[in-house]
Amino acid sequence: MPQRWPRSESNPSIRIADIHDLVGMSTKRLIALFRAEVGLSPKAYARVRRLQAALRLLSTGPVGGARVAAEVGYFDQAHFVRDFESFTGMTPTQYSQRRIMLPSHVPVERHEFTRPLAASCP
Repeated sequence: MPQRWPRSESNPSIRIADIHDLVGMSTKRLIALFRAEVGLSPKAYARVRRLQAALRLLSTGPVGGARVAAEVGYFDQAHFVRDFESFTGMTPTQYSQRRIMLPSHVPVERHEFTRPLAASCP
């Protein structure tokens, strides 16, 4: 990847269009190169990074859903809750109530995934 590739770790809400403009590649080429390097599409990767950022915020203690949504780049709280639930099988409130001492831990054995991540994020 080019040196000027933005660090999504510091900005989990960065838009794919911003990356596209920054690196000067066609959308199709960017997606193909990103998928080859990372194993996920840029959109899927961004969703995972936003979820990780949300889990870190939720692990700090009681935090409102609207605040989490705004801080990690969701359009609104409803979008955040839907995305969170599609990954974890529970709402952010349920996660906070069930959370064990490990930050960002989601008990996967209790969740039946409704759709594969790769299929849901072209």
